[in-house]
Amino acid sequence: FDNTMILMKEKLNEYGYKIAHIQKCDGGLTDSGYQTDLYKSIFYGKFQETRTLTKNHPELIPYLPLKIAVIKEKDTILMVSLNPSILSEFFSDEDLQLQFGRWESDIRAIFEEVDKARKL
Repeated sequence: FDNTMILMKEKLNEYGYKIAHIQKCDGGLTDSGYQTDLYKSIFYGKFQETRTLTKNHPELIPYLPLKIAVIKEKDTILMVSLNPSILSEFFSDEDLQLQFGRWESDIRAIFEEVDKARKL
């Protein structure tokens, strides 16, 4: 789990993203009756990109910064994120469509690179 978190931080940085916050979630889930080993959410983005997008499209504010959950359950580590392309269903602006596609491409590549590095 710790290695995956380190790799995720490195890859996000390599792709030009900055981490805004890392939130430990397993405590809250356990308090609510769920059983989980480790669960952290990584909030990330590109500062200027996010600032420009939310200025021009304030309706995006609830979806930003982008988020990735890293979850450990027994011997399995999961990396989960909303596919940004799904937002295309709600926002028809062509520039946003392109942005969502770039984010999807980055997230897929980051996940693949983290997964490959974990297996080395």
